[in-house]
Amino acid sequence: MIEYFTDQLDLQKAQSRCEKILAKFPMNQDGIDDAYLHVLDKAATNYMKNGSLSSTEQQKIDDYIHALALPVHNLPSKYQNSEIGKIEQMSIISKIQNGYIPDLVVRQPLENYTLQP
Repeated sequence: MIEYFTDQLDLQKAQSRCEKILAKFPMNQDGIDDAYLHVLDKAATNYMKNGSLSSTEQQKIDDYIHALALPVHNLPSKYQNSEIGKIEQMSIISKIQNGYIPDLVVRQPLENYTLQP
């Protein structure tokens, strides 16, 4: 899948190639997701070296996440503080910079808040 992020293959070809290789190894879905998340983390690290994501980079990441149905909103613990988590933050910043109001989903339990009369 690295070839996708380096523009050597389109997503469909990279995914097809990866599926053929993964079919030869006894891996469960968690192991496959981990491999894909590792690639995403490396791509995010590389893309965000300059502190922002271009719209093209953001689109590549979004397409990758959606095509592979990666659990980016429920990351395994080893990716909790990774660059993957920063992708969402960068996406929100990008939308604001481009004049769009981002769709925000607050994932905080209500028990952390007190209601004021």
